[in-house]
Amino acid sequence: MQKLLDTLLRLVHNIKLFGCSIWLVSLWSILLFSACSSNDSDVADKLNTLSYAYHYRSLDSTEVYARKAFAASESYDAGKAEALNNLAFVNIARMDYQKAAQQLDSAINITDNQVELLVAEIQYMRLCQRQSHNKLFYIHQEKAKKYLDRIIEDKNLLNSHQLKRLIYAQSEYYINLSAYYYYVGLVEPSIETMKCIDPDGDIQKDTAQYLNYLYNVGAGGIITNADANVVANEEFNYLTQCYIVASQRNYPYWKAQALQAISEHLLSPSTRQMLITNYRPFLDYINTDGMDYSLLAGNLAQRSLNIFTEYKDVYQTAGAYRTLAGCYWEIDDYPSALICLNSALEADTIINRAPDLVASIREQLCLVYSAQNDKVNSDINRNYYLDLQEQTRQDRKLFFKFHKQCLPYFVCVTSSRLCSFRKNHRQGKFGICRRQLLLLNGRRNAQARRMA
Repeated sequence: MQKLLDTLLRLVHNIKLFGCSIWLVSLWSILLFSACSSNDSDVADKLNTLSYAYHYRSLDSTEVYARKAFAASESYDAGKAEALNNLAFVNIARMDYQKAAQQLDSAINITDNQVELLVAEIQYMRLCQRQSHNKLFYIHQEKAKKYLDRIIEDKNLLNSHQLKRLIYAQSEYYINLSAYYYYVGLVEPSIETMKCIDPDGDIQKDTAQYLNYLYNVGAGGIITNADANVVANEEFNYLTQCYIVASQRNYPYWKAQALQAISEHLLSPSTRQMLITNYRPFLDYINTDGMDYSLLAGNLAQRSLNIFTEYKDVYQTAGAYRTLAGCYWEIDDYPSALICLNSALEADTIINRAPDLVASIREQLCLVYSAQNDKVNSDINRNYYLDLQEQTRQDRKLFFKFHKQCLPYFVCVTSSRLCSFRKNHRQGKFGICRRQLLLLNGRRNAQARRMA
């Protein structure tokens, strides 16, 4: 009996030791897992921060660091979502819209982190605009607004990394929305939306977004005044700041954008003379090739094209070709303008995924062929342009169903412009057509610049 009792006591003792061991092992595992998770998040956050830092410097580097961040985020869903958002940024620039959409969908499905969900919806807004999917733009804009409002209410709960992401997301939301309003012809809402950004506030902590703001105000459509020279002078001031800061902080993308917009501001002889008077030291500073001021616009446009080509942004490269073509047009060099416009369409046929951009290029081709008295090719490009415009106009009508007060004005103005152009072209009134296209083209160039 005593032997049996001793055996039972030893068994109970062993069970206690075993239970204690299990508890200690479990605790050690939890602590180890927490440490590993914390380590994963720290590494992933640092890699994602590097990826973001390269957004407007190098698309290749942005992709490399984003992929490393995704690999480092084994048990960190927010890190994976941020990495996917960075990768989507790269593919939007490369115009691989299908892959970008897949990555944004994955980011949305993989996390409940409100900031990264906000970023994904904002990037979807940009993606929809590029493809002229206006109804979808509104859907994603509404989702982004809900996320933003919710985050602002609980802003005090965000950590330092999330606060930095919020500065980017909040400014990006307003800039995208303002540019889109301008793109669909809602100038006043565009101006009011841009006013939501305080240029002296948190955006100062994010140089890339501050440059984004400076460029979008300087590109056109935000500053209003009865005197066109006053507007041009103020816009030019923003562009000079954008160029200088971008050069100092090594942001080639924004340097190229500033050069392109400055080039277009210098095209008009009267405006150019006013800007030379007011900004001669700056113009001398950027005139590194010692060009005559009458040719400086073309030189800046070519330099912008070179930067965008190296940066590998397909969309912006095509836009830079179009700007350079406009410079040749101003000096009546129609063959060179033709080469630039055809290069914009043919350098990478993936450009056809952006119908509104292609429409603006076809529009200029119609104009150039008309100037060369080549009616056949002018008609071909006119038809391309009008067909694309009609497609995007119909899609915009779906967007305006959500903004019903604007629909009658939009349909009336757009339809009358298209019908008037068709009638004059059909009757052989090419001089009138050229003036109409120049008027529309000036607005479209501003729209294209705003949709950077």
